[in-house]
Amino acid sequence: MTELDYIIQNFDRNFRVWRGRRIALSAGEYLEPIVRNFDREYRFCSTLGTDSTEVPDGIDLVILTARRTGKEPDYNRLKASCLEKQVKLLDLFALDQIALHQELAEHRHLTLEQWQDIFSRYDVVSLFIPNVVANFNGFKGRWALRSRFIALFDWLTDQGKPIVVFWESEEQLEPLIEAGIDRSVRLLRRAGNDLGFLQLTELYAGKRVIHVGVGTVRDGIVPREYGLDSRVNRYTATVPSAAGGSVGFCEDRQRVIEAIEGHDVVSFDIFDTLIKRTLLNPSDVFMMVEEQTGIRGFAEHRYWIQIDCPLLSLEEIYKCLGATCGYDAETLVMLREKELEIESDVIRPRSSMVEIYNCTRRLGKTVVLVSDMYLDGGFLRRLLKRCGISGYDALYLSCEYGKLKQDGLFEVLREQRESGKTVLHIGDDPYADAVSAEKYGLEALPVASCLEMARRNGYAEAIGRCRTLGERKLLGLSIAEAFDDPFVLDNDTQIAGMIVAPLAMSYLQWVRGEMAGRKYDRFLFFSRDGWMLLDAYRKLQKRCPDLLPPGLYFYANRHAAFMTVMDDYQLAKHFYFHQPEYQEDPPKLLQKAFHIPADRLLPYRGETLEEYYEKNAAGIRDAAELCCENYRKYMEREGISGGKYAVMDFISQGNTQSMLERNLTEKMDGYYIGIPEYITAGPANIRYFLDSDTMSYDTEMKLEVYFTSPEPALDYVGEDGEPVFAEEVRDEKTLERICRIQKLVRAYLDRYLEKLYDPADAFDRDLILCLCGAIQRYGVENYYYDDMSGQEIRTKP
Repeated sequence: MTELDYIIQNFDRNFRVWRGRRIALSAGEYLEPIVRNFDREYRFCSTLGTDSTEVPDGIDLVILTARRTGKEPDYNRLKASCLEKQVKLLDLFALDQIALHQELAEHRHLTLEQWQDIFSRYDVVSLFIPNVVANFNGFKGRWALRSRFIALFDWLTDQGKPIVVFWESEEQLEPLIEAGIDRSVRLLRRAGNDLGFLQLTELYAGKRVIHVGVGTVRDGIVPREYGLDSRVNRYTATVPSAAGGSVGFCEDRQRVIEAIEGHDVVSFDIFDTLIKRTLLNPSDVFMMVEEQTGIRGFAEHRYWIQIDCPLLSLEEIYKCLGATCGYDAETLVMLREKELEIESDVIRPRSSMVEIYNCTRRLGKTVVLVSDMYLDGGFLRRLLKRCGISGYDALYLSCEYGKLKQDGLFEVLREQRESGKTVLHIGDDPYADAVSAEKYGLEALPVASCLEMARRNGYAEAIGRCRTLGERKLLGLSIAEAFDDPFVLDNDTQIAGMIVAPLAMSYLQWVRGEMAGRKYDRFLFFSRDGWMLLDAYRKLQKRCPDLLPPGLYFYANRHAAFMTVMDDYQLAKHFYFHQPEYQEDPPKLLQKAFHIPADRLLPYRGETLEEYYEKNAAGIRDAAELCCENYRKYMEREGISGGKYAVMDFISQGNTQSMLERNLTEKMDGYYIGIPEYITAGPANIRYFLDSDTMSYDTEMKLEVYFTSPEPALDYVGEDGEPVFAEEVRDEKTLERICRIQKLVRAYLDRYLEKLYDPADAFDRDLILCLCGAIQRYGVENYYYDDMSGQEIRTKP
């Protein structure tokens, strides 16, 4: 039976419950036979082309007719569209692709005992050779069995459980044959679209079978399509430390220094310990290469060579790419240079750990660097030097020694130990750095990576939500900025990097998409909420001047705009008549809020607020006309006259905009970040980035303060067209904190736009809402100024 036969045979059983619903088929190799065999019964309503990533309205289900991987940008956009429209995305075996990809992405490294516990529940265990059974030893030019596999093989044999090993090339079998293991296991070759799993299903019908491999699709999803269980081996199964317990991270900087002082030789891991990538995953570098070169499929091929052959050098990897993909020499050079360029762009020093490294050198210790790495020593040395890391005594790389840390790379330090010196290794991976170092007789001190710090401090859910390259770049930079120090948690750094900066960048990218083709003359950033965004917007506008208009910081708020229409009785009643301080003193309202001099008011004779307002209607009308004239002077000076304008505000019902439109401008279009919780929709000419009620008003108020300018609130526009400000009500400490956070956010936005930005990036709003909600865990107060009452409001959570 072929895979197609299996699909046809089971299709109706899998999808019968969907009959009569609106089903779309995504283009793929099995599209034609599915349509030919089942369109009469199912009446598929549409077919999505190869490059189609937008799900049509009204669709209930999208069925993939070819296997897709999470490394394909168009597939990720299709998934994002399905999520946005709440449409199911299933493969031809009726597996939920979104949920399954997410589950497999969360699989983590396991100890030998954990693997044994899992395998004890199954009748048959299936293993894939690369990175599970054996590794390719680039130093010796051959495949070698993993010590974990040998331990697992002995245990499985003792348990009497059948073992199946999947292989792809003859040379992978040589170490199995030499060890005599091939006589004890069933060997199956990966072949056909079903990759041999159909045969495995037929061989062990009725048995509980689990397959372990390294590929999300090939080893995680495909086995499940044939009714098998699967586990993706993200790292490797390793033997636990002698202590037998789980490895904990050191959270005390002084303890690290004391440990260094007590040893003769100190070994440092490099990546995620001394330096960091501003990306969520290392393989995102490959996705960026594909994104910037337009060579489709590069990222997946590059990723699998890295996974299957972890000991190859970069030069060897690109030779494999040439042989596997047929790239010519010129293309290979271009791809390799682009990868190194991007790698260089996304690498930054982990400043807190570099300080510890430099302290180690000052103490006169022998310092060595050890890394499982494919980059050659020359490039890595230049990278380290740029990050302020130099003066080490030795550099040991797995691609140069043909061994990973867990497979013997630490043996290079044997000479140091044999000479009577004590060796300490510091790294971020509990297994490759801690367990493996102890295995080879070193003392180990694990410190948490930036990513681990983020997971341990409340951002695991947000990390799990990242499905596209754009989102992984956005959050990767956030984590690198917010969790540099494994010993100190700084609330302001986290607020800036994990919340405010991603919100700001995603809003700007949303604006870029929303404004396309609308041809505005200016984008007006209302004071004070537009203060922080303007600089980043101008840099983005320079990159796409045909899509975005020039940006301008524009002095406007509800109170100043109201003064141009204060002769409108209904508006005055809505904004001011309810305020207690004016109920018993109507002249105070007209003098303080409307700025009408006392000598221009008619005498107060005990009238109600409404009566006194009507009594002074003529004077109020004259004052409103004067305010309009003053505002026009300001606008003319800024070049705002008779054009088509867009406006930005953080959170608003649109009152400021509508009052300015009354006498001063044509109709403007609003692009606001948040919508107040007390309305369900704004005017037709206002769009909201976060247009749902899933973010509380309290959360929005806490966030708005970090977008505001350090200036006091605008009070009114004076006779010379100059803005006049109200009294500052925020204290100096609050202002200093706001300015510090804004400085961090601006640095983030500058780096993202310079090194990571791509016009095609899109960010799921649920991810942004998830990040915004985290502001509540920091216990910050609201500090915002109500420009209608003239009062500061402080609300504790």
